[in-house]
Amino acid sequence: MQQFEPVTTLAVYHPARLTPNSSCADAAVCQVRLQPLSASKRHENHHKLASIGMRRDTMIDFTPVDNKTQQILEFAQNYTIDDMRQATNESIDFMHDMVRDLSDADVTFDPLDPLADDPRAKEGEEKIGWSLAHLVAHVTATSEEWAAYSPILARGISYPAEPRLRYETDWKTLTTHAQVIQRLEESRRLRLAALDMWPDSPDLDIKRQISPRFIEMFGEFNAPAAFLFGLKHEIGHRAQFEDVRQQALAARQVQRES
Repeated sequence: MQQFEPVTTLAVYHPARLTPNSSCADAAVCQVRLQPLSASKRHENHHKLASIGMRRDTMIDFTPVDNKTQQILEFAQNYTIDDMRQATNESIDFMHDMVRDLSDADVTFDPLDPLADDPRAKEGEEKIGWSLAHLVAHVTATSEEWAAYSPILARGISYPAEPRLRYETDWKTLTTHAQVIQRLEESRRLRLAALDMWPDSPDLDIKRQISPRFIEMFGEFNAPAAFLFGLKHEIGHRAQFEDVRQQALAARQVQRES
């Protein structure tokens, strides 16, 4: 997903999500002017995030897995359960930073995403941009799913491909900043609780029973690999979080000036 700055009319601000005093409250949409950012501008924005105390780095760098130089099972051998706790807290804290000082309208702002293409989405939602609330609902669900497999495997019980232990909060129900914060803290509690369910001497030999095609793509999954796989997916959405936050703030500025 690209980053954007105000210039051309492309994205929309839904009136139902604006405050009563908004100048666009009675309009069909509040149009926001956006255009792709250059690489240098993206680099500048990353430094701005750091300068105001927003966390960007993570203690776990998944580059070897992303580059397919290591499979997740081998990669996971480098990390302890305490590392996973710390990385979970860091990731949740990063998302807190992404919604810091934002309004209800900001966290539900529908961004421009010309590359959006999710064939598994509900009908009509395959090519929509994801708001910050939508992103939070999505990434926390995936992290919780893979965290849930980990204590089962750690206790020496293999788990099949189905049924999946996945529940995703309906992103349309996250309409306020407070609800987004609640979802983040709920996810933190659930994931740390999953790690607390590991025995002191976890079984690292038991693997999840998944399809040969999935194993070919990602490798096998024991308890640590399963937990880290969900976290890898979440961290993979960081640039998207930053872009959507920027678009929401740009939309707010245009709204104020209109």
